Amino acid sequence: MVVMTAMHIVSPSHPAQKEPGATIAGLFPDRHSRSLAAGDFLFRQDDAAYRVFLIRQGRLQMLRHLASGTAVVTHTGKAGELFAEAALFSDTYRCDAQAADSVVVASCTKQQLRAALAASPVLALEWMEAVTRQLHATRLLLELRSIRSAKTRVLHHLRLRADAAGHVELGSRLLDTAAELGLTHEAYYRGLSALRRAGLIRSAPGQICLLEHGGETAREGSCRCI
Repeated sequence: MVVMTAMHIVSPSHPAQKEPGATIAGLFPDRHSRSLAAGDFLFRQDDAAYRVFLIRQGRLQMLRHLASGTAVVTHTGKAGELFAEAALFSDTYRCDAQAADSVVVASCTKQQLRAALAASPVLALEWMEAVTRQLHATRLLLELRSIRSAKTRVLHHLRLRADAAGHVELGSRLLDTAAELGLTHEAYYRGLSALRRAGLIRSAPGQICLLEHGGETAREGSCRCI
């Protein structure tokens, strides 16, 4: 089974000099862009997979339909990320792709992408680096989802995202974060509340501060949260 995820487009860390325009992002021209309103579908599960996408604006959700009839959000892709890149090696899309808000996507056909990767070792390395980063992130997420306690799951997730001072910038909606952790939004908020009551975090709009980080308690005044 192919599980489709999204990955950030990153610049390779190797020292090779790239020719102008020789980036993965360069394969997704604006003239191949498409706009979606919230609730619109980019593609449906089991549709023939012809294209890979780059999200220019907004958020796209991957929804997988279970045998029970339940639709589960398996991933939320954000601006600057590739989307449905596993279509490169699949005949069909394995999930629905639905716009969570106003979305603009650019696309590239599988044939074009395969040809570009085959012709350019630099592009192929960039692709491999991005896939490796996403694989690492996916493994971490699976490890988090295996934690039964919502409070502990949320705490470990915050620790992974925190900077050296224990600050976590909330770059996405908490509802999306809850879904990625395999929690309902109610369970996620209960986990945050339990951490606040335990004196482990403080929060402010757009930010959470870990009061214990790296085995040390945050110094008085080092946390910008109230």
